[in-house]
Formats: sequence, C-alpha cells, structure tokens
Amino acid sequence: MNKLTNQEKIDEIYEVTMENNEILRSILRRERLANFMRILYWIFVLGALFGVYYYLEPLIRELLPKMQIIQENIEKFNVISAEMPDVSRLKYYLDIFKQE
Repeated sequence: MNKLTNQEKIDEIYEVTMENNEILRSILRRERLANFMRILYWIFVLGALFGVYYYLEPLIRELLPKMQIIQENIEKFNVISAEMPDVSRLKYYLDIFKQE
C-alpha cells in the first residue's frame, strides 16, 4: 500500500486545487470574452440597421407619394376596365359587321 503522510496529502490537494483554479479562471475569461463579443455583435447589427434606415429614409420619403400615385392609377385603370364592355361581345358585333 501506498501510504502518504498528511503533509503529502495536503500538498496534493493544494496542487489539484490550484490546477482547478486555473481552469476555472480560464473558463471565466472565455465567458467574459464571449459576452463582450456578443455585445459587440448586437451593437454592430443594431448600428447597421440604424445606418441603413438613416441613409434610406429620405429615399423612402421621396418614393412613398409616387407609390401612392401609382396605386391610385392602378385603381383607376381597374375601374375603367370594369366599365368596358366584354371583348367577346365586341367580337360578335365585328363578325356581324364583316358579314354585311
């Protein structure tokens, strides 16, 4: 049997404790770095979104009235096309006219 003295046991426990302490500190460092990088990532993402909005906002304000005008014109076209007679009826009358 391997008999260790109390001092040797204490020294071994101390070494293992120091090793565990180093491992825990490195884990803590990595976790802090990961949190910092995560914060930087979100700052970058939100900053990019704000920047895109800042540069595109004047363009959007300029195009919005034009889009509304286009939409109104499409609605007018739909109303006019609904009021027009059916094409098959016109074809029928043209065929009658051709026969005479």
